[in-house]
Amino acid sequence: MRIILLFIIFSSSFQVVTGQEEIINVLAKVRSAGEAEQGQAHCTAEFWTAEVDNGEKTFKRLVRLNERATLEVSNTQKGKGRVVYTVDIMADGIKRDELYACMVEKNGKWLLDGFHEEKETIPYFLDGSISGHFSPLELPSNKELDKLGAEILAFGKNEDAVIDYCLNHFAKGSKLRFINQLTSEDYSEVRLVSTGYSDVFDRGFIYFEQTEAESDWKSRITIYVTLEENGDYRIYLNYFTKPWVSGFFGEE
Repeated sequence: MRIILLFIIFSSSFQVVTGQEEIINVLAKVRSAGEAEQGQAHCTAEFWTAEVDNGEKTFKRLVRLNERATLEVSNTQKGKGRVVYTVDIMADGIKRDELYACMVEKNGKWLLDGFHEEKETIPYFLDGSISGHFSPLELPSNKELDKLGAEILAFGKNEDAVIDYCLNHFAKGSKLRFINQLTSEDYSEVRLVSTGYSDVFDRGFIYFEQTEAESDWKSRITIYVTLEENGDYRIYLNYFTKPWVSGFFGEE
C-alpha cells in the first residue's frame, strides 16, 4: 500500500516531533525502521492494535519499502494535543500522492495514531471527534439497520422485490445501484455481516458479504445511510468494499 511510504520518516533513533522543521530533519536522515516491533514505542496502543491498517501491520510492510521514494512535508495542521502532517510522495521530482500522518501528544511525547489518505477526516481528528485510525467498523451496531438488512436479504435473488422494498423503506433519493449485485445469481450465499451508526455524524452503514458459487471467492457490499428528518434512512452511497472511511465520509 502507498501508506507504507510514510514510514521512511522514522528510524530507530526517532526523536519527539514537535513541528514541521523537526519532521524535515528526520526526513533528511531517512533509513529503514528495521524490525516492525521497533515502531510500537512510537505508536499509540490503540493504533498499534487497530483492526484496520494498524501500526504493527504497517511497520511490517516497511521491509518492502522502495528506498527511491522521496517524501516531503508540505503542510502542518494543529489541534489541541494533535497534529496532522501532509506528506507528499515524490518521484522524479513530481508529486505522485499525499498522505496524512496523525499524531497525538501523550505525557509530553508525540505518538503516531494513524495514517490515511482521507483528507475529509482531518478536521474531525483535530477536534477530537475521531481517532487517527478511525474505521466505521468501530461503530456500535444499530437495531433498525439490522432489521432493514435482514429484510432485504429475505427476498433472496428477487431483484424486483428488493427494489420495491427499498423504494418503500428508504427515503426518496436513495441510491440503489447495489441491488443488481446483491441479487446476482453468481453468488450462492449472501449474509448480513454488520451494521453501524454514528449519532455524532448522522451516518451509518449496512454491510453485506457474498460468496461466489462453487468457490470461496467473496464480494462485499456496503450501503451508507443517513437518517432523514422524517425518520427514514436515505442511502447516500454504495461501495463494493467493506465499510471504509472514504465511503462513510463520502459525498452525498
